[in-house]
Amino acid sequence: MAIVLVATGSGFNNNTGPSCTTGAMNNTGANFLVAVAVGYDASVKTSATVTDSSSNSWTSLSEYSASNRRVCIWYATNATVTSSQTVTLTPAAQTFMSVNALSY
Repeated sequence: MAIVLVATGSGFNNNTGPSCTTGAMNNTGANFLVAVAVGYDASVKTSATVTDSSSNSWTSLSEYSASNRRVCIWYATNATVTSSQTVTLTPAAQTFMSVNALSY
Protein backbone atom coordinates (compact mmCIF):
# COMPACT_ATOMS: atom_id res chain seq x y z
CA MET A 1 0.00 0.00 0.00
CA ALA A 2 1.45 3.32 -1.08
CA ILE A 3 0.65 6.55 0.73
CA VAL A 4 0.23 9.50 -1.62
CA LEU A 5 0.19 13.18 -0.68
CA VAL A 6 -2.85 14.72 -2.38
CA ALA A 7 -2.81 18.29 -1.02
CA THR A 8 -1.43 20.50 1.72
CA GLY A 9 -2.73 23.60 3.39
CA SER A 10 -1.77 25.88 6.23
CA GLY A 11 -3.08 28.63 8.43
CA PHE A 12 -1.58 31.11 10.87
CA ASN A 13 -3.14 33.15 13.65
CA ASN A 14 -1.08 35.90 15.23
CA ASN A 15 -3.57 36.76 18.00
CA THR A 16 -6.05 38.12 15.46
CA GLY A 17 -9.00 35.95 16.49
CA PRO A 18 -10.17 32.81 18.22
CA SER A 19 -9.36 30.34 15.42
CA CYS A 20 -6.91 29.40 12.70
CA THR A 21 -8.25 28.31 9.28
CA THR A 22 -6.48 26.99 6.20
CA GLY A 23 -7.11 28.35 2.76
CA ALA A 24 -9.31 26.23 0.48
CA MET A 25 -7.61 22.95 -0.44
CA ASN A 26 -8.47 20.58 -3.31
CA ASN A 27 -8.51 17.31 -1.36
CA THR A 28 -10.23 15.30 -4.09
CA GLY A 29 -8.96 11.70 -3.98
CA ALA A 30 -7.79 11.82 -0.35
CA ASN A 31 -9.24 9.61 2.40
CA PHE A 32 -7.00 10.48 5.36
CA LEU A 33 -6.38 13.97 6.78
CA VAL A 34 -3.68 14.97 9.27
CA ALA A 35 -3.49 18.35 11.05
CA VAL A 36 -0.44 19.46 13.01
CA ALA A 37 -0.59 22.63 15.09
CA VAL A 38 2.30 24.44 16.76
CA GLY A 39 1.42 27.07 19.36
CA TYR A 40 3.50 29.56 21.30
CA ASP A 41 3.07 30.15 25.02
CA ALA A 42 1.00 26.95 25.16
CA SER A 43 -1.70 28.63 23.03
CA VAL A 44 -2.80 25.30 21.54
CA LYS A 45 -4.87 24.09 24.46
CA THR A 46 -5.62 20.49 25.31
CA SER A 47 -9.24 21.50 24.81
CA ALA A 48 -8.60 22.66 21.23
CA THR A 49 -10.72 21.13 18.49
CA VAL A 50 -10.28 20.66 14.76
CA THR A 51 -13.23 20.94 12.40
CA ASP A 52 -13.50 21.11 8.62
CA SER A 53 -15.95 22.24 5.98
CA SER A 54 -16.98 18.61 5.30
CA SER A 55 -17.93 17.87 8.95
CA ASN A 56 -15.41 15.03 9.37
CA SER A 57 -14.72 13.57 12.81
CA TRP A 58 -11.23 14.50 14.02
CA THR A 59 -9.31 12.54 16.66
CA SER A 60 -6.51 13.95 18.81
CA LEU A 61 -3.46 11.73 18.39
CA SER A 62 -0.59 13.28 20.28
CA GLU A 63 0.53 16.31 22.21
CA TYR A 64 3.98 17.53 23.20
CA SER A 65 4.86 20.56 25.32
CA ALA A 66 8.23 22.13 26.10
CA SER A 67 9.65 25.63 26.60
CA ASN A 68 6.33 27.44 26.12
CA ARG A 69 5.65 25.58 22.87
CA ARG A 70 2.97 22.99 22.25
CA VAL A 71 2.60 20.62 19.30
CA CYS A 72 -0.67 18.78 18.76
CA ILE A 73 -1.66 16.28 16.05
CA TRP A 74 -5.17 15.35 14.90
CA TYR A 75 -6.37 13.02 12.15
CA ALA A 76 -9.55 12.13 10.27
CA THR A 77 -9.87 8.69 8.64
CA ASN A 78 -12.25 7.75 5.82
CA ALA A 79 -12.58 11.48 5.34
CA THR A 80 -15.18 13.13 3.17
CA VAL A 81 -13.29 15.58 0.96
CA THR A 82 -14.09 18.34 -1.51
CA SER A 83 -12.27 20.46 -4.06
CA SER A 84 -12.40 23.52 -1.77
CA GLN A 85 -12.10 22.13 1.75
CA THR A 86 -10.97 24.21 4.74
CA VAL A 87 -9.80 23.05 8.18
CA THR A 88 -10.15 25.14 11.36
CA LEU A 89 -8.45 24.90 14.76
CA THR A 90 -10.17 26.53 17.75
CA PRO A 91 -8.87 28.10 20.00
CA ALA A 92 -5.68 29.06 18.22
CA ALA A 93 -4.04 32.31 19.30
CA GLN A 94 -0.42 32.52 18.13
CA THR A 95 -0.68 29.24 16.26
CA PHE A 96 0.52 27.80 12.96
CA MET A 97 -1.36 24.82 11.54
CA SER A 98 -0.37 22.53 8.67
CA VAL A 99 -2.81 20.06 7.09
CA ASN A 100 -1.93 17.16 4.79
CA ALA A 101 -4.50 15.29 2.71
CA LEU A 102 -3.36 11.75 1.98
CA SER A 103 -4.58 8.75 0.04
CA TYR A 104 -3.73 5.14 0.89
